[in-house]
Amino acid sequence: MGATATPQVVQLTGLASLVAGAASMAVGEYISMRAQVDLFERLLEEEREAIRTDPQRERAILQATLVPAGGAAIAIGALLGKSTKGRCLRSAMRQLLVVALASGFTFLVGKFFGAAIS
Repeated sequence: MGATATPQVVQLTGLASLVAGAASMAVGEYISMRAQVDLFERLLEEEREAIRTDPQRERAILQATLVPAGGAAIAIGALLGKSTKGRCLRSAMRQLLVVALASGFTFLVGKFFGAAIS
């Protein structure tokens, strides 16, 4: 009794283990992504329903979320400019431009892939 397997058997078992591991990871990733897609679809449907039933409330929530984020971007730009002895207004405008360009780029990528907000 002992380890008397031929090299071909060891290679075959290694290959089988590799294939089984890859298949297991692929199935696990598929299930994970499917669950995430289902969750996002449910959340989008809930948001669409909320917009249909009370658009003013949803607009207020969106503004309350996005306006402070824009203000934070300007403040960060101004503080960075101040800390580097630059002009605050110029630095804040540069930061706002970067945020606007990033938002525009994200929008265009979404349009390219067919993403839409309805």
